[in-house]
Amino acid sequence: DTSIHLIDVDAGTSRELTPHDEDAIFFPGVWARDGSGFYFVTDDGAEFRGLAFYDLATDRYDWVEEPTHDVEDLKASSDGRVLAWLVNEDGYDRLRLRDVESGRDLSAPELPDGARPHLTGAEPPLAVSPDGSHAALIVASPRRPPEVWVVETETGRASPVTDSRLGGLREDDLV
Repeated sequence: DTSIHLIDVDAGTSRELTPHDEDAIFFPGVWARDGSGFYFVTDDGAEFRGLAFYDLATDRYDWVEEPTHDVEDLKASSDGRVLAWLVNEDGYDRLRLRDVESGRDLSAPELPDGARPHLTGAEPPLAVSPDGSHAALIVASPRRPPEVWVVETETGRASPVTDSRLGGLREDDLV
């Protein structure tokens, strides 16, 4: 059970933005470039964690992606143009990309089925280039060791930038 508070550093005050009666998770994410609000992950009133945007002018939030699967990570480009998030769909990490200015979902990335490995007990983070042209993540599966993949956000084209094959094993030889 968590909540999000907005802190006014100059005034030294804070206020709770996400008051709730039932247990819920509110995990703050990235701010909109214009400072009008921020993206966050929540399971408020739902079984799964979805992606929402909190608008400071209205003091309310709306869903960006309603929770039908868990949103697990959230990043944005430094210029605020591209929003990227990972959704756990039946154990596979699916990368979602959105052009924030137009509100348009970008092409679905051409990534193999897999998930981020739990390296040293923690999942490696999603990364987005400063200009939003690329995203990077680590993907692994039972048939494939962890590999770093880079995605062109506009086209969805993806390619591995590492090759971790061990001992001459081929992917088709593994179950």
